[in-house]
Amino acid sequence: MNTHRSNPPDATPEAKAFLRDLVQRIEQNRDDPEPIYAHFKTNLDQLDEVLLHAIPVVFAELIQPQQSGLGRWLGWLQRLWSSQLSQQQWQIGAIFNILGNRFSEFPLGNRAFNLELSIAAYEAALQVRTREAFPEKWAMTQNNLGIAYSNRIRGDRAENLEKAIALYESALQVYTRETFPQDWVATQGNLVSALVQQSQLTQNIQDLDAAITALRETLSFTIPGTDYYVNNHYFLGIALDYRYSLHGQSTDLEQAIAAYTCAAESTPWPDKKLDYQQKAADSQYQLGIALTQSGEWYNGLNHLQAALEGYRTVNNRAAKANALQQMARSHYLLGNFDKALLYFRDALRLYQAEANLPGEAHCRTGLGRLLLRLNFLAKAIPHLAKAKELYTQLDNQPRLEEVEKVYALAQKIQAKQPLR
Repeated sequence: MNTHRSNPPDATPEAKAFLRDLVQRIEQNRDDPEPIYAHFKTNLDQLDEVLLHAIPVVFAELIQPQQSGLGRWLGWLQRLWSSQLSQQQWQIGAIFNILGNRFSEFPLGNRAFNLELSIAAYEAALQVRTREAFPEKWAMTQNNLGIAYSNRIRGDRAENLEKAIALYESALQVYTRETFPQDWVATQGNLVSALVQQSQLTQNIQDLDAAITALRETLSFTIPGTDYYVNNHYFLGIALDYRYSLHGQSTDLEQAIAAYTCAAESTPWPDKKLDYQQKAADSQYQLGIALTQSGEWYNGLNHLQAALEGYRTVNNRAAKANALQQMARSHYLLGNFDKALLYFRDALRLYQAEANLPGEAHCRTGLGRLLLRLNFLAKAIPHLAKAKELYTQLDNQPRLEEVEKVYALAQKIQAKQPLR
């Protein structure tokens, strides 16, 4: 996995000196990234293509400081194959793995290029951290490199994800459930995330099925209440939601709701709890719409009511308005006109409070239709007129034509009524 460009810039003495200094700083601050980040911040101009090219050069010099040229590489390969690497070489490999972490997690500068630097550092580390010599460390760096490729901005997105998936799968050959259960759970989570992203690019249901299967396997061995337990339930919900969008099976939404609810109940963080409750409510809303459209009216209304309660919990007024309008529409079609009228009016108040013009226009159209059906012409016509005004303002010609037909019908009926 070579990240280097054709005709790359030379590794200048300045870049090599900067990198050697970084190695020393990491050696002194292995567990504390802040001094390294501070050094990066004051030297952002050094994080460039020249430094990228310097990484493999300096790495080779550091692991074989007393040799040069072909003899250096042959000597190194001989010792590598015989698994007789020196302590110094192991230390350099560990430092370059940490260096990759620091580049990858540095929040400032050019994010895309920081990831290129991290990939180069991990690839250098893997020259020493081989599976044969030290499988656990090899798996660690494989996983780290997989994360970098998952996040990579340069290059083809699909190819980056393919590389990430291959790296995670390699790491899982060592990080088995029995030998390294915590690392297995973490790496499985990374693999699942990459598979879901890949399926979103390719719309390949097999990738998504593989991700969901892996998540469920992971959850069966994850300790309840841990971050992994919470996060994996959340990812499972996302994967199931997306699978529903591909083939429309309502069971996926039901399972997504359960996954989000479990995540919300398990997380200790209030902001995360609200996020997960919002996602559960969104899935309830989608399921309610799907069921009412398929004729399961009251089952669908139950899910819309659950969505409404969820949106009340997270105080999402716009979403509450949408749920109320869907409930109003369903009751209207069922002939429950009193309930439909109540929900339309509640939705309209929320749309107005949120200054949601499309929502208000749609709601006024539905309310106008209902009032017309109930022969409340004097109340129906103002709502339809306002809907016309809003759709004109929004330049929504199809909706405008639709409401104009209803408005014209109301006017025609009114004209035929005797004067009082």
